[in-house]
Amino acid sequence: MDCTGFMEWAVGNGAHHFGVDIRDCSNEGGKGLFATTDFRENETIISIPVGLIITAGFIAEMPNYCDVFKRYCLKPFEALVYFFLVEKKQNSKWAPYLEVLPKSFSTPASIHPSLEPEDFPYCLRKQWYVQKNELKMMYKKFVTILADNTIWDHFLWAWHIVNTRCIYRNNKLHPLIDNTEDDSLAIVPLIDMLNHSNDSQCCAIWDGKLNLCKVIVTRPIRKGEQIFICYGSHTNGSLWIEYGFYLKDNICNKVEISLGSLSLNITDNGGIPIVLCHLIKIVMIKTLCDLRVLLGSVSQIYIEK
Repeated sequence: MDCTGFMEWAVGNGAHHFGVDIRDCSNEGGKGLFATTDFRENETIISIPVGLIITAGFIAEMPNYCDVFKRYCLKPFEALVYFFLVEKKQNSKWAPYLEVLPKSFSTPASIHPSLEPEDFPYCLRKQWYVQKNELKMMYKKFVTILADNTIWDHFLWAWHIVNTRCIYRNNKLHPLIDNTEDDSLAIVPLIDMLNHSNDSQCCAIWDGKLNLCKVIVTRPIRKGEQIFICYGSHTNGSLWIEYGFYLKDNICNKVEISLGSLSLNITDNGGIPIVLCHLIKIVMIKTLCDLRVLLGSVSQIYIEK
């Protein structure tokens, strides 16, 4: 099943697009969506019906899954991973979608799983530690559910599918799902083909009246351009850990400055008396805070104390 077949399947199940095509992306790797016509601001590019939107509650209503969810109370993220872990391409409604999903990922969890938090810059250590621990605990849970039928590599693939493709949606809570941390995750076929850029031209919204997930143009798009959406404000380190890529010119990058280390460096290498060094530190704090106010959302400067 190629991308054309997938598009036909999506349209046959109620999806609509108004001039997009799936193509290989030489720069980003993988695939992306490209405009086959010009789009103006506020135009709808894609609409996906609720019947194609995969949520934890949606899966819990499927005959092959509800019995498992009655015995094991899974969180929304876990329920989505479980779906991709056990759903088979043969005789599945979702086969055309499963066929076009990526087979591999370039995240550290996939290609450098032995890395320790200490191998990362200080600002990324907690993120990597939390992710590694989440993977370990979730895998143990699925081993309990599926016994010896859980293969780590296949689990890791399913986890990546959810982590790299889910979007925010305020879902109706389902009694078979552990909603203690709410349920706001959804996988939306076709829309999940949109790649990330801080300079995106569209956004995804939920149309409650029509029960559709839509992609709306936020600035004009020319025919032939790749269509981007913004995943949020992420540094390149965070993008690599979560999605396996980075941006060449990322306006969300930031550098943490340790004033304690910098003060010591000034004292040791510059011959500046310690009293004067403290005065410099106070001036620097004020300067950095002023920069934070001036730069606003364009950049962030964190003061590590």
